[in-house]
Amino acid sequence: MLPKVKNWEMWNEPNYIGALRPQRIGNKVVSPAIYAGILNAGYKAIGEVERAYGVQMDVLGGSMNRGFGGAGSIPALKFLRGMKEAKAKFDIASLHPYPITGRAGMNDFSKSPNVTLTNYGDYEKELDKLWPAKKYKVWFTEYGAQSAPDRYGASLNGQAAFVKAALKKVIKKHKRVQALIWFLVRDEPVELPGESDNWQSGLRDESGNAKPAYQAWVDTVTTLL
Repeated sequence: MLPKVKNWEMWNEPNYIGALRPQRIGNKVVSPAIYAGILNAGYKAIGEVERAYGVQMDVLGGSMNRGFGGAGSIPALKFLRGMKEAKAKFDIASLHPYPITGRAGMNDFSKSPNVTLTNYGDYEKELDKLWPAKKYKVWFTEYGAQSAPDRYGASLNGQAAFVKAALKKVIKKHKRVQALIWFLVRDEPVELPGESDNWQSGLRDESGNAKPAYQAWVDTVTTLL
């Protein structure tokens, strides 16, 4: 049997124009309010199940792209402010703080209102400013960096170094981050001409063989947790 579901995330990257439309109507940003409607409906329904069956579950809110999701997307901190204005309800804040390019590189020079791991502290500050009594825990429900054979990816050893540095930074510096879900466990096939959505960010290659990043993950987690 599958384990019980205890955590629910509503939608995916709602501040990204490729995942939720419209983001704007004219000059008005509308996507945070649309997303809050989805989020709050789920929060209400899950609460009803909790009370009916005597269980406890958590709703993750946000699941935002770093904010570089293409023309028309909403920067992460601006979207977070819109969630507050729309009275969004959730138990855990979630975020996808990828490097700017999606490739390995810790020093990506990102600046607010966009958020990557490099300036992630700005995200916690904004959470506390908007919801000062909550002190929300945070999940990174997607995070990763691509390696070869992606044509723009890091070397295999470069990806491994990125895994080690990223995990070390999160575990040692950002104590409110309770979970980091790596995207992906296993590489997707290399893109054919005209494709762009396949990822080679896995800890294993397409055939399932462990990449250096896999051992870097295991060693870092074993040492620091």
